[in-house]
This record gives sequence, structure tokens and C-alpha cells, in this order.
Amino acid sequence: MATIPGTEELFDLFKQLNIAYTILAHEPLFTSDQATEVAKQLPWAHPKNLFLYDKKNPNRLFLLSVVDTKRLDINRFAKMVGVTGMSFAKAETLKQLLGVAPGSVTPLGLFHDHTGQISYYIDSDLLAHADISIHPLRNDHTVTLDMQDFLRFCSFTKHAPTIITVPTKS
Repeated sequence: MATIPGTEELFDLFKQLNIAYTILAHEPLFTSDQATEVAKQLPWAHPKNLFLYDKKNPNRLFLLSVVDTKRLDINRFAKMVGVTGMSFAKAETLKQLLGVAPGSVTPLGLFHDHTGQISYYIDSDLLAHADISIHPLRNDHTVTLDMQDFLRFCSFTKHAPTIITVPTKS
């Protein structure tokens, strides 16, 4: 199967784990609105992926995958995970720990977090889908994986997700 420049290590891991995938090339996506347009071409789950940190303890990091149509209540999510204040992680942290730039946040980057510093959470509604479509470390392509293969990938990287019902804004 094909790979994308800069993602060879990720696709080598897919091969090692015997994970099948499809790739969709598209214009770079930088916002949720742009991603929603591409998601209309895909009949399966296309999550928003948010990389957050605890304002009081910046070394406490969270990656959250949520159904793209939900409006996350970040303050309620913070309370769920025992944090009083959260913010979006800085570009340097994204690059250092996930190996991605802003606009390319993906749980596939978790294989770069060898120290287990990131806690991964997934919206329970995503698990109702047979497949998941996410960026493969860059925002100009989307890969689609079988959901069970994706969860196996997460477990292999020692980032099995905590499944939650994501709190939303009214």
C-alpha cells in the first residue's frame, strides 16, 4: 500500500500490525469547518482531535477524539479528568510529543509519545462506527482504518483510550 512522504514510520507500524487502510488526498485542512467538508466524502467517523494541557500542571497532557459535530464543553471535560483549567497545547509541544504541526493533530501521533505523558480519551459515540478517518501526521491526507484496528494500534502504543461520554455545550 502507498504511504505519504514524512509518514513512513507510521505506515511501517501499520504493516507490522497488519493494519489495512485507505488514503484520501485533499487540500490541507486547518479548521474543523474545513475538515467537515472533507468528512462529507467519507461515510464513517471523522473526529475532531484536541490536544490539551492542564494550566496548573503543563506536563499533564490530554488528547481527546470527539465526534466532529459535537461542541465540546472544555470546562466540563476538565472537571471530568480532575483538572481545574485547560488550554490548547502549544505548537512546540505538538511537534515534540505527537510529531505534528497545528491543524494535523491525530491520535496516530501517539506512537511518538514513548514516555506515556499523554492521556488519550475517546468519545463513546465514535465507537459506534465501524471505521475511523484521521490525519496520518499531516493535514493534507486522511487515512481510514477499521475501528478495531485503530484501537489495537492505540493499545500497541500503550495509549489505550479512556472511553467517555463527551460533555457538550447546549
